[in-house]
Order: sequence, then structure tokens, then C-alpha cells
Amino acid sequence: MTHILLTYWRKLLEPDALVERASDLADEVQANVATLKRRLERYGLAERLALHSCSGEALPGEVTKGCLDLEAATEADLLLNLRYSLPGEVVGRFQRSALLDIDPGLLQLWMSQRLVSVPQHDLYFTIGETVGQQGTLFPDVGLKWHYTPPPVYLPEWPPVQADSMAPYTTVSHWWDGTGGSVEFQGELRHNEKRAAFLDYADLPLRTSSPLELALCLAPGDEEEARLLEERGWNIRHTWTVSAGPEQYRAYIQRSRGGEFSVVKPSSVWLDNAWISDRTLCYLTSAKPAVVQHTGFSRFLPDSEGLSCGSGTWKKPDGCSPRWSQITSDTAGWLANLQRSTLMLRKSLDDCWNGRWHEGATFEPRKPGVTPCVTD
Repeated sequence: MTHILLTYWRKLLEPDALVERASDLADEVQANVATLKRRLERYGLAERLALHSCSGEALPGEVTKGCLDLEAATEADLLLNLRYSLPGEVVGRFQRSALLDIDPGLLQLWMSQRLVSVPQHDLYFTIGETVGQQGTLFPDVGLKWHYTPPPVYLPEWPPVQADSMAPYTTVSHWWDGTGGSVEFQGELRHNEKRAAFLDYADLPLRTSSPLELALCLAPGDEEEARLLEERGWNIRHTWTVSAGPEQYRAYIQRSRGGEFSVVKPSSVWLDNAWISDRTLCYLTSAKPAVVQHTGFSRFLPDSEGLSCGSGTWKKPDGCSPRWSQITSDTAGWLANLQRSTLMLRKSLDDCWNGRWHEGATFEPRKPGVTPCVTD
């Protein structure tokens, strides 16, 4: 049975700069856990949620009520870890562990610069195709990285034909949230999507296609939002279109043209051959995507339906209603996506069965892989 382990890094027993009273933070955690449980219920995972504090402090009983503890979570046969800073003593309590890198290139730079301390895992996955490959512009930090594309559950993302007046859209943050700059090749480089979007501020003046950005804007960003609106962009807040999974899916599938989006600048100059799971959701919904190029892919088509570039706007041919019929290129891509999901499952099975390195021998605790996923 699958377990989901949530770790909290803020102290729940003391107030801090973000909350005035410890009880306010406890209430916040309770509300978040209740929402997550509702989301997990349809998958049969609502009662498989475990809570743990990264500081090792005991969590208040009112917070952990109805949740499992770390001891219960460690009964899983495999820890699939998405939290880089999860303490090594926690990772070590699981029989096997696999790290999933969702910041390809950046994570390796952070590790090489000792900005992030990643504990030892049995297996290392990444969503960047060039990570660990010969000629890559960033170090592999001495680890063997296994590439896996972001998976999309195809039955939940069927092709949908949208209204003829619907715009090109995307859902994005505005600020990086990780410090805003990265040291690379001896210089400090800005890494905000904000700057990348502003480079295309005049784009609506050059096309008749309606363009819309759903952005996670802070209270001080009103001026830049007005600047974009004056140039023809329609601006919405992310919470109005993606407060829940169903709302997020509906917003993407109501997009007529598909997606227009920039990427973090680091994905361009690191050449990590990464594509976002959001863009994949547009493609599986039969929506073309116009996104910045992050490096050549070994399996994604750079042709009709998926146009990768860094120069001027080019409206893809896939904007017409015929895109309710997926092009042959994208159909081939979907087959690759399904194969990649099987590859990830096989890699996890190999890890579980002790084949993750030569000479390893493991006896599974029970039939079938029992993973624990962290966030």
C-alpha cells in the first residue's frame, strides 16, 4: 500500500515572521491536510498520509490527528523523494530510496556549490534529458542520473476542442522563489520567469491571436501587470484558474490556441532539454504549444504541434479545430510518453528488487512495490 509523507520545516510550536501565533500555523497545517485528504480520497490514499517535522520535533496532537507517523511510513518498500533537503536520518530509515530531481541542472549546481545537501539515495531520477550526459554544461556531482519524462495520466487529459475565441494561455509563477539568481560559469545570473515574460511584453501587438497569462502575482506586482495589459495581454491570477486539479485541467483544455510560455532562464542557458508537465498536459489535450527551447530532445518532436524556439513569435499551424484530431507527430510522442511511464515503473521495480547496483541483494517485505512519496 502506498504511503505519502509530508514534512514540515517551520516550527509548529513557536510563532515566526509569517504567523503571529503558533496556533495560527497549526490551524493552517490542519486546513492544508484536510484539503489534501479530500484530493486523495478518490485514489484511496486519504488514510495513507503521514506527517513528520524536518526538525525532529514532536508535532502537536491536533495537527497529526487522523494521520500516520514516520514509523508507519517507513514500512514502505521504497521512498520516492521529491524533497532534496529531507534529512539523511529520515531517508536512511527506509529500506530503499530514490530521489526525483525536478530542477534539472539547477539541483546539480546547488549541490556542487554546497547550497543544497542531498543525502545518499539508492537511485537518482531526473526530468532533464541532458543531466549526467557527456558534454553537459553542469556537473553530475558524481552521481548516475536516470532520465524520466514527467508522466501524464492520459485518461484524465483527453483531447478537447475549445471555443473558437479562446486565447493562448499558460499558468506560471512570476518570481523564482529560490533566491532569484544562480551562479553559473563564474557569474551571477538572474533566473526569474518575470524577466523572460517581459521580453515578450509587446507580443500581442504583433499577432491577432488572443494571449492570456495566469500568473502568481504578489501585491507589489500591479504595475507590471498593468504594463502587460496595456500591451494587449489578458492577465489573471493563478488562484482563479488553478485552485484545484479539476479547475486547472478545465482552464488548460478551454485554451483554443494552446500554450504560449517562457521558461526559467536557467533552463535555456543550462541546455537541460527539459519540458514542463504543464506543457505536456496541453499536448495531451490536443493543444499546440509554443515554448522556449531548452535543448534538443531525443524523443519529443520539434515540428507541428510543438514549436520550440527563442526568437520571434510564430503561430503554429495547429491552431485550427482540426487539432481535435491529434497529429501523427504528437500521436508518436504520446506513445513515447506511455513508454517512459513504463520505463520509470521498471526502474523502480529494479530498485525494489535490488538490481539498482551490481551485487545488491534485497528481499521485498511483501509482494508488489510499496512506495512512499515525499513532498
